[in-house]
Amino acid sequence: MLGSLNIENRGSSEYPEPVTTMCKNDSSHQSNRCTFFCLTRGTSRVHMHTTASWPAREDRRAALVWLAIFWIFVGVGFGFDLHNYLHEQPPVPLIVHVHAIATTIWLLTATALVLMVETGNVRFHRRFGWFAAGYAALIVVIAPWSELSWQALNLHTAGTLPPQILSIAFSGVICMAVLLPWGVLMRRNSAAHRRVLILATISISDAGFSRLVSLFLPAPTTFLGTYLFYEGGNVLLILLMFLWDWKRNRIMKQFLWAAFLVIAAGLAATGLYFNETCNQSLAPGWRAGRATCCKAMCLDAGYTREGARPGLFVVPLGLAGA
Repeated sequence: MLGSLNIENRGSSEYPEPVTTMCKNDSSHQSNRCTFFCLTRGTSRVHMHTTASWPAREDRRAALVWLAIFWIFVGVGFGFDLHNYLHEQPPVPLIVHVHAIATTIWLLTATALVLMVETGNVRFHRRFGWFAAGYAALIVVIAPWSELSWQALNLHTAGTLPPQILSIAFSGVICMAVLLPWGVLMRRNSAAHRRVLILATISISDAGFSRLVSLFLPAPTTFLGTYLFYEGGNVLLILLMFLWDWKRNRIMKQFLWAAFLVIAAGLAATGLYFNETCNQSLAPGWRAGRATCCKAMCLDAGYTREGARPGLFVVPLGLAGA
């Protein structure tokens, strides 16, 4: 799991990795260690690795730094928004509270996994990591469920986000669902394993980061502004991770692919948010699906006639009529 300790590149001299050297003059040749890119660092070469050629412990503190920055986004963003969250009108569905608690436990679990490696409890880290991976699958289900429920509840509430915000809300969950199993499969390659799972964890930072930014700036209306408003935390952390590895010649191919997925998913989600065809078709379908599900389940997304609080299953299939 996160920060897994392995003896990297064990036997690398016996099984060298044939790669290509790419230089400014377009010349190339084969090397038996790693890929060299002669980019913008003068005459020095930048190594792009698939496995690490450095001690695993040298990456541990960096993982703590990335998670600490992530916790600042989440803690400050949701901390200052807690009063609004607890006093929303109408009150949020119960599934949203479940989501908040479950996600907090997941983030604490991910942090604990990193701390286990940092303190030398690698064996327990490996055992507990399987529980964390299974628990993360629950987050992948609860997160979109709560988003759909909240959106159905506030479809006609003045001043709330439009239904197309779901494209941005789902992008982080999709990235987590893809990167988490990939990172687990690479657990014997601890350097790649660590980087990919860090990205899987921070990919859901959009909600906390946007709340943090909203303390200082209103929500923008341009494509780039909206992308950075929600996905800027991911971009910042990816940039810091890249620069950290760049300076130490530790850039890994798996990290670049994972970072590309997170950035591309955010850009695609923002594009859907501004897509007029998507927007025009989504709202009518959402209303139709909401009405159908509410009637069938006898659960209104708002208050019932008796004034009861919304239940746990507030229209999780709100897009059924789309």
